[in-house]
Amino acid sequence: MLAAAQENVRGRGLEAARAWLAAREAEEAAADGDRESALRALDRARTAFDYAEPDTAPAWFSFFGEARLSSMTVATYAKLRHRDLGAAADQTLADPGEDDRKIRVAVLGDVAAGYLTAGAVDQAVEIGRRALAATLEAQTTMGRVRLSALADQLPASPAAQAFRDEIRASLEQLPISFASLRPPSPGRRRIQ
Repeated sequence: MLAAAQENVRGRGLEAARAWLAAREAEEAAADGDRESALRALDRARTAFDYAEPDTAPAWFSFFGEARLSSMTVATYAKLRHRDLGAAADQTLADPGEDDRKIRVAVLGDVAAGYLTAGAVDQAVEIGRRALAATLEAQTTMGRVRLSALADQLPASPAAQAFRDEIRASLEQLPISFASLRPPSPGRRRIQ
């Protein structure tokens, strides 16, 4: 479906949308274990993004910038256990979208989840703490969902358990309207 959507998103000003669709395709292909398709989709995403012009993109697509594409690359690399995961994560963390709090939350959450998927628990906790601070500052649903998922996946080590408890306690302190939101049920995929 994502590949078909890319075929229908053409024209001036839609390059960023096309890049996002290709990056989402890469994440899904990686989740399915299709390394070749995932890497090809990432290449298409980067190429489309290179042609994107921010002043011609629709306002509703302003969330997708370099930091978001980089975090989607990290998520894809983590699922593939790609040898460049560390370098991609470092590059992404160098500019995690500080100008937009919601994007920063998504980027930090993606990088923390990527490290956890790759088995780098200490790095996942370290970046997860930054994601938690950003989520509490921005009070975003996206951050809550990502952190809840991260907490559920943390292993039973003492440091990971302590961070899991910290995530849950912190999210409980958020305003009722925000804290009452629940992440999607396990196995249900969301497009973001």
